[in-house]
Amino acid sequence: MPPPPRRHPAGHTNAAPTTSDSGMVKLLADILHHTAPSTWPSALASPLLRSRLAPAHVSSLLLLPASLSRPDLSRRFLLLLPPELVSPVSLSLLALSFLSSSPSPSSSASSPHAASLLLSLAKSTTSASSSFSSLSHANSLATFRPGAATAATTLLASSYLRLRRARDAAAVLRLSLSSGIAMKQYTTSQILFALIKIRQFALARELFDEMLGTGVRVDEYVYTAGIRAYCETNNLDGARDLLARMESKGIKGSAVPYNVLMYGFCKNNRVHEAVEVKNGMVERGVTTDEVTYRTLVYGFCRTDELEMALETTDDMLRLGFVPSEASCSIMLDGLRKRGHVEEAFRLACHLGWEALTVLADGKRLAVN
Repeated sequence: MPPPPRRHPAGHTNAAPTTSDSGMVKLLADILHHTAPSTWPSALASPLLRSRLAPAHVSSLLLLPASLSRPDLSRRFLLLLPPELVSPVSLSLLALSFLSSSPSPSSSASSPHAASLLLSLAKSTTSASSSFSSLSHANSLATFRPGAATAATTLLASSYLRLRRARDAAAVLRLSLSSGIAMKQYTTSQILFALIKIRQFALARELFDEMLGTGVRVDEYVYTAGIRAYCETNNLDGARDLLARMESKGIKGSAVPYNVLMYGFCKNNRVHEAVEVKNGMVERGVTTDEVTYRTLVYGFCRTDELEMALETTDDMLRLGFVPSEASCSIMLDGLRKRGHVEEAFRLACHLGWEALTVLADGKRLAVN
């Protein structure tokens, strides 16, 4: 994370301490590092100390080498302070300290305390840009272990997802990209899918394009989210190009990104292009699954190609897969309308009692 300028304006949370401020920081350090925790509440309750204590003193305390090396002790100390004295920079410093002291700071599960602190940061700041700015500033104030800043940024974005604030999580992702931070791929894909869930398709697509533009590593899950975003914005040819790009990068994943593209084609009545995608994945050695065939049956039903839907259903049944209830209903109804009652019963028997119920629903056929 590129450090911002070290000069701070007067009144800034972490402006250079005056002699008086230094005395306060020393007093706090003596309490934290040279007295028993059992004495902390009474020491901090001193009216003289309480009346002069400011957020800048707390953040300066956390920057001391002894504090940075003992984040667990610092956390216990901060829990005794009024919330207004614990600034966003202090929360960030403590989170970075925990991640730096972890054996594997790049792992999101490496420090539950860091995750909790960054969740508090997300809740306490007015915007995602403000919380990211505090985290970036804190990272510039000391030397933390490699990977700590990346892990902290990932946890901050995850915090916004936990708070159901997908757009704020997206803002953190965008700021991290501009700062040269490569967030964890799993969290990145979660952000994109969270945007898709709230129908922010254009924003998801923009973020995905920014990721490709910055050259960060993109895995199968992020590509899948990008393909879905392109499909939802009706850029099916662009989605197909993304799949081709993923393949050219040597990323051999599961059937999921192929199924997403196939569904996009089927939804837009381009089922035969979906068949081409399915054939392509088979040629590449990607194993088809139940969703693959269900999607094709859905596409053929949408275009009223009953024979192709039935043929694909037969392929499904041979593989041990079953079509969706909606597709089953459409096929059985289509056979009934064409007078193919025996074939409808044959298919229903293959599909089981649920299909027989669908066949009989609405008094379509009398099942004796």
